[in-house]
Amino acid sequence: MPASTPRKHLRLVHSASTSSTATIVEIDPDAPISPEVLDEVVATLSNLTRSSHLELALKVGEIVVTRLYGGDLQALRHRGRKEASFRKLAAHRRLPFSPSTLWRDVAIYELVQRMPGLAKTKHLGVAHLRAVVGLPQSVQERLLKAAETERWSKGRLEDRAAKHRRREEGKAGRRPLPVALRQLRQLDRLTRNGKEGAGTAGSATDGSVALDLGELDEERVQEIEKRLRRIRSWCEAVEKVVARRRQVGKEEEAEQGYEAAGE
Repeated sequence: MPASTPRKHLRLVHSASTSSTATIVEIDPDAPISPEVLDEVVATLSNLTRSSHLELALKVGEIVVTRLYGGDLQALRHRGRKEASFRKLAAHRRLPFSPSTLWRDVAIYELVQRMPGLAKTKHLGVAHLRAVVGLPQSVQERLLKAAETERWSKGRLEDRAAKHRRREEGKAGRRPLPVALRQLRQLDRLTRNGKEGAGTAGSATDGSVALDLGELDEERVQEIEKRLRRIRSWCEAVEKVVARRRQVGKEEEAEQGYEAAGE
């Protein structure tokens, strides 16, 4: 039986520097994306104008789906944001917005392709569509139809969407704690009770914690110093990750505020 021919897509690709030059390229959605293509996609995204928020989201989504998924919406739905090419694009140092905003715009594009009437609604804006991203398709359709018919504010739709998310999380069970958080809790318990591995803890006259480490030879002193350096290094790494997450959150809030002001 002959082997099946790999599926490929032909796409019209515009130059990042000018909209008048375009070429037809063949895209294999299963092939790894090259750094040159990533740079080209980022340049194209950076050149987009912010005239209409929904139009911008759809342009961003179309560019990403076309260049990274070969225009295949089924591949997008199946692979999602875990696609290796998408992760590389989201981590690109010159990406003009946060990775979460990038994925949200891709999800909004998929949503509008699935429900073309959304682009012509009179009441729904990009904030309404953003509110239902990640929900099951049937729930998305039901909430958006109600929001348009009953002229819901984006806040009301966000509340309804949040209820559905809590319901889905309840069905799936409580999400497991991140490993780093579990380790921090264990370390915090040790520092508070001093009962495991730190000797006997007591209160010093100045209010600090006094530790009885017993008799220490040079070998044990070196071991303590080595372990403390390792713990400090780990804590510093955790702090850097948390700081980056906080910065991303601030950027997303600023972007959402910009979008809300334009609606």
